[in-house]
Amino acid sequence: MLCHWFWLLMVSENFMSDETLNMTGYHGTSSEKAQNIFESGFTSKTVKINDLKKDLLPKFPCDLGNGIYFFLDVEEKGFDGIKNACDYVQAFKIKEIEYSIIKAVISLGPGDKGLNFNDERFVNNFLKFRSQFSQRLDILIESHEKLRKYKSQDRALARGNCDGIFIEMYIDNFQLKPVFVLKDTFTKFDQNYKVSSFPNGREIVVREERIIKNKEICKVFKRNK
Repeated sequence: MLCHWFWLLMVSENFMSDETLNMTGYHGTSSEKAQNIFESGFTSKTVKINDLKKDLLPKFPCDLGNGIYFFLDVEEKGFDGIKNACDYVQAFKIKEIEYSIIKAVISLGPGDKGLNFNDERFVNNFLKFRSQFSQRLDILIESHEKLRKYKSQDRALARGNCDGIFIEMYIDNFQLKPVFVLKDTFTKFDQNYKVSSFPNGREIVVREERIIKNKEICKVFKRNK
């Protein structure tokens, strides 16, 4: 058992940059929040796993864990980062009237580590980890007063998506410090197309704001009526 977990630990952070690697990402938000981002930086709510143990966790993390979410272009798969960012705010930021898309460079320097969930070997090991903790998480949810209370209000919890909390559990368990999480995902942009087994975008979740460079507003638009 010890050998198995040691090997898992060795592949736990499955991406490390040997040289500078730049990616262009798109983040959709309200125009008001976009202005605040340029004045004060990004803000993202951090869900701590220790708070779950202490019955202090008011919500689940987002689907890929804590951090700042961007969509990326992937030409060979037809993923359009700016279109996905626009479709995201239209589908989920329904109380807003005007939106802004922030374009930024995600710059990974030598030694920056991350979790790449498009790496099949890494995913297989993460799934083994998740299977060992899934029953424990079910018990925690059932006994957790705040999570029961917020179940109808928390989108991730209400639809039963525990991926984000498993990722945070994984990072906490192995005491990792990834600067990003990357995965091809399916997002329900179209209410008539509710679920799919195939991704329609690539998301990168930035866990350290220092790697976000050259922010600019690349598009401003109002909600479709």
